[in-house]
Amino acid sequence: MELEVRLAVRKDGDPATVEERENVGWWPIASLVDDELLAKLRWLLTQASGTIADVANQLENGAAEIGDGARAQLMDDVFVVDAELEVVKALIAGPVDWDSDLKRLLDGEIPPPDTDGDSEDDE
Repeated sequence: MELEVRLAVRKDGDPATVEERENVGWWPIASLVDDELLAKLRWLLTQASGTIADVANQLENGAAEIGDGARAQLMDDVFVVDAELEVVKALIAGPVDWDSDLKRLLDGEIPPPDTDGDSEDDE
């Protein structure tokens, strides 16, 4: 498993900022176990949270200087971060044993998923 959360906001012509922050002490998640894994995941989330707080702080101080096009780009970036957070939340909610669930489904122990009602059979 590999988890990487990054958010970079920089002025045009200032690409060095990202490269300077590239070295954040990254190590592979798969090699970590139990408490080490929890500590690493919490550290990554803390780093991401801090970065988002930096963005909020910059926006509080200079939002009036951002044009409409830049605002649209930032909103797109926020939607991407939000989608990634939804994935993280779903993964944290609980691991899924796909093999066991498939066996239970095939054995009739659990009902098939509901359809959304868009099929032609429902008409």
